[in-house]
Amino acid sequence: PTLTNSGSSRFRGVELEGAWHPLDALTRAAAYSLHDSRFRQSVQDVGGVPTDVSKMRLPLSARNMYTSALTYAPKKGFIANTQINYVGSRFLDPTNIARAKPYAVLSAGGGWRHKGWEIRLDGKNITDQRPPVSASEMGDSQVYLLPARLVELSTSWNF
Repeated sequence: PTLTNSGSSRFRGVELEGAWHPLDALTRAAAYSLHDSRFRQSVQDVGGVPTDVSKMRLPLSARNMYTSALTYAPKKGFIANTQINYVGSRFLDPTNIARAKPYAVLSAGGGWRHKGWEIRLDGKNITDQRPPVSASEMGDSQVYLLPARLVELSTSWNF
């Protein structure tokens, strides 16, 4: 392992979010972000060759991201939620050659809530998408994938 000076980088962007409550127990929420993250001045070791990556987008930094959620959560009775997260294309390498495709992840859940207790069944990444999401410290061109589908049954009690 060696220390690397990445030079300088710049992150610019805008994020918008909002929520609407048409009923006390119903919430519709959404958020959007537009990012522009780039190397300003940087020379990276690419395959053993020093390469100027100035003005290139930072690896694994999506330009567009969106989320939308609908939650029904009364104080007692049936509860439910659904959420979709969209992540736009991003580059896997500092030279911006290897482009990862955009993806969307769907999560949903439901359950029952009563005085002092709740039981839920939640599914995360229901469509079992497995795109690259972060760089690994294990070496060049190594990435971590989005965790696989997860179904979770849970209960909680309030004392």
